Amino acid sequence: MPDHLHGILILGPVAQEDEIASSLGTIVGQFKSKSTKSVRAMYRGFAWQERFHDHIVESHEELNQIRTYIRQNPERWKNR
Repeated sequence: MPDHLHGILILGPVAQEDEIASSLGTIVGQFKSKSTKSVRAMYRGFAWQERFHDHIVESHEELNQIRTYIRQNPERWKNR
């Protein structure tokens, strides 16, 4: 998968004194910000897409289907 990243975020309750990131956009933005320097050390022309696609997983069955899709995605790219 040379041009995108899949991930599953599991968000849980946050203790009041630890409350720093309250939105998915904030969490994704922090991830992109903190990882950019490392990635650019390997790929100089690297740039993130401005937006991201999100989806709320509503069941364990759906979560397992998504996990399977993510695991099999690199193989699908090889077969292109």
